Amino acid sequence: MSDFSRHALAQALLSFPAAKRYWVAFSGGADSTALLHALSHCRPTGVELGAIHVHHGLQADADGWARHCERFCAQLGLGCRVLRVRVVREGAESLEAVARRARYGAMEGMVARGDLLLVAHHREDQAETVLLQLFRGAGPRGLAAMPRWRPFGGGHLGRPLLDMSRDSVNAYVARERLPWVEDGSNRDAAHRRNFLRHEIAPRLQRPWPALAKVLGRVAHHQAEAAELLADIGRADLLEMVSADTRSLCCDALRRVPALRRANALRHWLHDGGFAVPGSVQLLEIDHSLLGARVDRMPLVCWPGVELRRYRSRLYVMRSRPSPPAGDARIAWHLDPDKALKLPHGKLQAHQAVGEGLCLPPLAPVEVSFRQGGERCHPVGRSHSQRLKKLFQEAGIPPWERCRIPLIYSGEELAAVAGLWVCTPFAVAAGEPGWVLRWSDSESAVI
Repeated sequence: MSDFSRHALAQALLSFPAAKRYWVAFSGGADSTALLHALSHCRPTGVELGAIHVHHGLQADADGWARHCERFCAQLGLGCRVLRVRVVREGAESLEAVARRARYGAMEGMVARGDLLLVAHHREDQAETVLLQLFRGAGPRGLAAMPRWRPFGGGHLGRPLLDMSRDSVNAYVARERLPWVEDGSNRDAAHRRNFLRHEIAPRLQRPWPALAKVLGRVAHHQAEAAELLADIGRADLLEMVSADTRSLCCDALRRVPALRRANALRHWLHDGGFAVPGSVQLLEIDHSLLGARVDRMPLVCWPGVELRRYRSRLYVMRSRPSPPAGDARIAWHLDPDKALKLPHGKLQAHQAVGEGLCLPPLAPVEVSFRQGGERCHPVGRSHSQRLKKLFQEAGIPPWERCRIPLIYSGEELAAVAGLWVCTPFAVAAGEPGWVLRWSDSESAVI
C-alpha cells in the first residue's frame, strides 16, 4: 500500500506487461487527471502516451468535458482521442451499467497489440466494488473485484492505482494545481455505487478506519481463491470436454462430486464467454439435464444462454433468432458477390472446380428449411435417405437441423448447405461448381 506519487506510479507499472504505448482512460475527473499528469512525467523512455475520452452524450456538459480533456492534453503535449458512443438502455439493466459497457467497448477497439490502457481506479473504488459484489451474493470471482491487469483488445488493461488512496490522489491534484471536471451524477445516491460511497462507506469507516485496505486484501484473497478454483475446474474439464471444446461428456460430469461438477461447469461457460448460471440453474442442470433419460433432449436456459443435452453430451449456445418457417421459400441466385442474409445467419456461394453444385452462374434457386420427410441422395452413397437419418449419422443435434438451409432447384432438393450435395446436382471431376457455406448468427457451441 502506498500514497499516490509519480514514483509510486512508476513502481506500480513495473508489475504490468511491457508496452510500447500507454493509453489513459481520461474522463477529465480528478483521478484520471492525476494519472495522466503523473504519467506524462514518469513514463518509461520510448513508451508513447495518449488519452482516450469517451463522450456518452448523457450529460448536458458532455461537450464541455470533451473540450476540457482536449485542452488539458494539449497543454501536456499529448494527443486526445474523443470517442462518441450511443448509450441505449434496454430492459432492467441500469443506465450506469449500459454506459460502462459502451465505454469499454469503444476503448477496446483502440487498444492494439503492445498497448496498455490505464484506468484510474484507486483503493476506495476497489473497496466499493467488493461491497457491491458482496451484496449481489457473488462468489470468489466476483469478490475478487477489479483485477490489477488483464488482456484487453489487442493488448492489456491495467489499474496502477488500486493500492493508492483517494485522498492521496486528491492531494496530488491540489498540490499540482490541476484543473478537472466534476460529473454531477457522481453525487446521485440513486446509483448504488454512489449510495455506498456517500452514505454507507463513511459510516463503516468510523469504527473500521482501515476499511478500504481490508477490503483490498479481501479482493486479493478472493482472486487467489478464484484462480485456484479455475485450475481445479480446468483440470477436471480435461476428462469431460471434447477435443474441440464443443461439448461436455455427461458421464464424466456425473463422476465428480457435486461441488466440483458445478465448478467445472462454471469455468467451461466462463472461458467460452457465456454468462455463468446461478445456483438455481445449476440445480436444474443436475436434475433436468444430467438426470433425464438418455432418449430425452432437455433444455436449461438463463438470460442469453441455452444449455442442451444430446447423445450423453452437453452443448451450450447463445439464444439466437429463429429461422424462417419451414414452408417459406426464399428466392436466391448463385452469385459469389451476393450472400443471402437471413435473420439467423448467412449463406454464401463460392465457385470451385470438381466439387459442389452443378448449376450455371446466377442460376435461380430457392432456400427453405426442414418440415420433415425430405430426402437426399448424397454423392458417394448407393441410394437416397431421409434427412433425419443423415443428420443422425452426422451427429447434428436436433435443434440445429431446422436451422440449416436447404437449397432447391425447381421442386428438387439440390443440397443441404455445408453438408451434402444431392447426386443429380453434383459436379463431375474437372467441372465448375458451387460450394455453399453456411454461418449461423452465433457460434452454436463453444
